[in-house]
Amino acid sequence: MGELNKNIFHCSGCKKSYSKKTPKDIQVNRSIVDLIFDNKIFDSTCPHCGLVETQPYDVNFISGHFKYLIRYTCHNPYLLADEYHKVNPEFKVRIVNDLASLQEKIICFTYNLDDRVIAFIEYALFDELAEIVKPHLIGVDDKFLVFQYQKKFKSVNIVEYQQATKLLEEKYHYSNFDDLVVDENWVKLVIDDLAE
Repeated sequence: MGELNKNIFHCSGCKKSYSKKTPKDIQVNRSIVDLIFDNKIFDSTCPHCGLVETQPYDVNFISGHFKYLIRYTCHNPYLLADEYHKVNPEFKVRIVNDLASLQEKIICFTYNLDDRVIAFIEYALFDELAEIVKPHLIGVDDKFLVFQYQKKFKSVNIVEYQQATKLLEEKYHYSNFDDLVVDENWVKLVIDDLAE
């Protein structure tokens, strides 16, 4: 087993605390992906009362096959960016702090989608739909990207994704911005930076 971190978790049932060793790195395979998409990757059982609940912790999800490292953090992801610039240059590296973003990055890197373009599409959909919760990419097939917002779904044709990629490069030269945190705040920064 790889390096472990000691974490202190607090049970919402019995209100007691307990310590648990968690991995620093998790190699992504089919069973890990299933746990992530079933929202069970951070499930922990309280040793005092037996309550199973989500207890997130900081961890690196690494795929040698798809060449990515996704850092999940319980803290502000922008504060960690400096320490992850030294990772293998062949790997896509991103930092996220919520499960939906972790799932989305895995979809992007597994299907060879540019997560920066996806962030721009979500930003545009968020404005278009005037929703409170931003949409997240939840699936891909031969013809469509599927985004979920609240309990609704919106499909975007793959051709539209390809057109968006070209348009965004022409307008924003987004490929020059390969930051480690790519989310709606990143999109705003790119747009603001180019507006100046």
